[in-house]
Amino acid sequence: MIDLIKKTFLFSIRELWGRLFGIVLVGAAGIFLVFLLLLLDKTEQSYILLGSMLAYAMLVLNGLFVGMYSCQNVFTMQISMGRTRKEFFISYLLADLLYTAIALLVILGMGFLEKSILGSVYKGYSCEFDSMVFLIKTGTLLGTLFLLPVIKLFMGSLFMIFQAKIFWVIWILTVGAGAFTRNISETISKTEGIPVFTGREGGFIGILLLLFIGALLCGISYLLMRKRAVRI
Repeated sequence: MIDLIKKTFLFSIRELWGRLFGIVLVGAAGIFLVFLLLLLDKTEQSYILLGSMLAYAMLVLNGLFVGMYSCQNVFTMQISMGRTRKEFFISYLLADLLYTAIALLVILGMGFLEKSILGSVYKGYSCEFDSMVFLIKTGTLLGTLFLLPVIKLFMGSLFMIFQAKIFWVIWILTVGAGAFTRNISETISKTEGIPVFTGREGGFIGILLLLFIGALLCGISYLLMRKRAVRI
């Protein structure tokens, strides 16, 4: 299984390098934009860590939408080579977990570098939004590490079934998620993060919630892939 995970990771290595390059490029563009805005507005005495936040957004969006296609490609390759769906499922999930961990480390490195550069150039300025503190303190980083590979696998399994119609499915899920979260958004905005991920009491509940959501999406994804035919 370890060898299969390695092969799965290496199979998508060019695509993964491309995604990492995109993350770094978008992050650099965000840093440049902050410099440009401060240059144009001499009255502004504060800044935000925009580059690392844009890099994080790039990771999520790229992973979800590009990941749908790569999931089907790897599925077709492995099943046509005689691998079982269970072997594909486990190897793809763990390989993508490794990639997500690498990408998040790159984003963290960019965030600390961005903070160091802006802090040294604009010493008298205040940082209004520290994206690194936000990602770590609210539990977003931990949630992304464990849930993004699972959601990507889930989206990939939906794409295998619905193909181009997947975007209608995404729209329906987005509307449903928006309706569900609208009632708790006010509570979240009044705290220093999502309550289940902050504080001593919330930490354990947050972990259980992550495990529950991850297990649920994994189960649905596996059931969807179990009977899927290979598209050549």
